[in-house]
Amino acid sequence: MNEASELFDMSDAPFVEKPVTAAEDSEASKVARSRLTAVLAKLNPAAGKTDSGDGKKKKKKGKA
Repeated sequence: MNEASELFDMSDAPFVEKPVTAAEDSEASKVARSRLTAVLAKLNPAAGKTDSGDGKKKKKKGKA
């Protein structure tokens, strides 16, 4: 599911990503649609990434 609430059948991904409209919903896609809608609402992807850290950047390990 994307931010536009479009659900896709990913069973043949990455070759085919078939859209599943609400009119075509099966029992499985109805359950998936409701679960994913709830998760997206909780995550709020439209708000963007937020930083809850202490302002310090992690140091990258150098090559030996």
